[in-house]
Amino acid sequence: MKTVGWGYKTSWFAVRSESMHEVAEAIGLRNIAPSDWQSGVGRSYEAPQQGVIPAAFVTPSVDGWVLVHSRAYIDLC
Repeated sequence: MKTVGWGYKTSWFAVRSESMHEVAEAIGLRNIAPSDWQSGVGRSYEAPQQGVIPAAFVTPSVDGWVLVHSRAYIDLC
């Protein structure tokens, strides 16, 4: 698995889990599509459009942690 880092002005968090699908479902993501690291990170940097939920990249489990990354603030409350 080739990884791509992400920079500043983004939000991300880690969830102790082995299932990226369960994490995506738990945070309410929709229109889920498979992606490799490079494409996923690139898409998560796209500017959110008004009235549209911003893109997020949910990684496969890395040492028991699933990471979620987005350019927009992810509200979990």
